Amino acid sequence: VLVLSAGLTAVLGPRSMRAAMEADIGTARHTNRIYLLVMALGALAYAAVAGWDWALNPMTIIVPSAYIISGLVAVTVLANFVTSAVFLQVNELLGAARERTLALIAWIEAPIEVLISLSAGVTGAFARPLALIGASGARYGMQARALGVVYDSPPVAPDPDAVPPSPPKVTE
Repeated sequence: VLVLSAGLTAVLGPRSMRAAMEADIGTARHTNRIYLLVMALGALAYAAVAGWDWALNPMTIIVPSAYIISGLVAVTVLANFVTSAVFLQVNELLGAARERTLALIAWIEAPIEVLISLSAGVTGAFARPLALIGASGARYGMQARALGVVYDSPPVAPDPDAVPPSPPKVTE
């Protein structure tokens, strides 16, 4: 799931950044819908095949220890989906020059993850994926709220002091 999100973010991330720079909410929403749909389908497909110990799951042979605790792999797949759901939002906030907002959100998210992880005495091995679900879910909500402000604001002007990229070298 995280590998799929990395590939999709590499392809769709620049479009998200540009949409935020231009305050183009239509493009941003369309891009995010595509991303989340493909991610959801990928996570569901992966969970259907590898989420549980069953005859057609090749992972039970490769990594049998992952299936000792029933349901842990499926919850981990869900945690990875929720974690990856925030990636395009990060690109949008970077495109809108909201680095400080991202830092503040990270400062708030980290203690949430730690607090949920403290449930390990009760939740056992599920503490890590549950902490990811809780913290990433909170991050998604905070970033969505920050993006609402971005799209209610004027577009970000290019930095006049920025150094333009060098043209590619042509070799003969």
